[in-house]
Amino acid sequence: MEKQCGLRNYLRQAYGWQKTNSVLVFLNLAKKHANIITQQKFLEKCKINKIIPKSFRFKYHLNTFNETSHTRKVNLLNLNHVLKDKRFQRSQIVKEIDFLKNILCGYLNTYDFQQIISIFKNSFEHVLRLSRERLNQKFLELKREHEKQNISTYKSKHFPGPGVINLSKKELTKEQKNILEKGIKFGLSPKKVPVEEIISKIETGIHMFSKDVKNVDDLRLGVVNILKDFGNFQENLKNKDTKILKELKKDDSLIITKADKSNTIVILEKDDYDSKIETILKDISTYKELNSDPTESYVAKLRKDLEDLKNNQNITPQMYYKFFPRGSVCPRIYGLPKIHKTDIPLRPIVSTRNSPTEKIEKWVAKTLKPLLYLQKSYIKNSVF
Repeated sequence: MEKQCGLRNYLRQAYGWQKTNSVLVFLNLAKKHANIITQQKFLEKCKINKIIPKSFRFKYHLNTFNETSHTRKVNLLNLNHVLKDKRFQRSQIVKEIDFLKNILCGYLNTYDFQQIISIFKNSFEHVLRLSRERLNQKFLELKREHEKQNISTYKSKHFPGPGVINLSKKELTKEQKNILEKGIKFGLSPKKVPVEEIISKIETGIHMFSKDVKNVDDLRLGVVNILKDFGNFQENLKNKDTKILKELKKDDSLIITKADKSNTIVILEKDDYDSKIETILKDISTYKELNSDPTESYVAKLRKDLEDLKNNQNITPQMYYKFFPRGSVCPRIYGLPKIHKTDIPLRPIVSTRNSPTEKIEKWVAKTLKPLLYLQKSYIKNSVF
């Protein structure tokens, strides 16, 4: 071949574009073949040593006792599936190489064909060496990580204990444990669609924002069509399971709650829970005992302030009706057990749900959130 011309230019001048493309595809298969061989051997070593590459790891978010073993089984099945696919790809590439080699042998002259084969072998060996070095290094890192953990390959981000921790004197039956291990986020499906409630809230929203809502009839028709298509719910718990939950709920001697910084369910004696809450509230540097509930006075003041803001046109009538407190209650304190600490103290949480300022708090948080991302640094989530 003439070295002063590039390989592509020479082939194009000597054999035309179509045959040149066939040669380039053939040479590109050398890299693919080398990569697929090293990838296959890498996965085979991982399988023998029961190491899951990071890109193949699958993670449940159940935080149950059997989560680790289930996750490991899924990861190993995934590894076997990918390994099987790599073997199939390798066989297909070998067939394609043999097919193109026979074609090139037919229309290239002997000298050019030998040069192409030489370039193919050199490219194959070069890529094979680089890929082998890279994947060997990757395997050693994974092996060190695996040995360092000395446990399952993929560890839960949360507390690695069981899905239910019983700190009470009550012995739970197997059926009770199975129900509770579904997790605190397990949603019970309603027996039917709350049609009346949905329509009532839609009409309330239309009335409050009548100026901003266009094509009200189309909106109503769309809601009706959605409700028709929704059909009836299928219950996701059996009657006996529902009965078990009701029995646990009726037991006034127990407190069933989630753990702090995980979805693990914790069962405590009510007396122990109340004692820990009282200990928190006795801290006079943080809390102050009041003689009466100030909720009504806060509600009256808030209503007056909202009225003044509306009259001064600082807020719109829609915002006034949105923020106007109705049926407000005093914020409530509760505690989440810190199961990762000694003696399992409680983390105090103050819930402002249905409090006088709940709607205003949500609006302020939503309004300020876009400004958060303009700061140089901020904490997105203190848990992870």
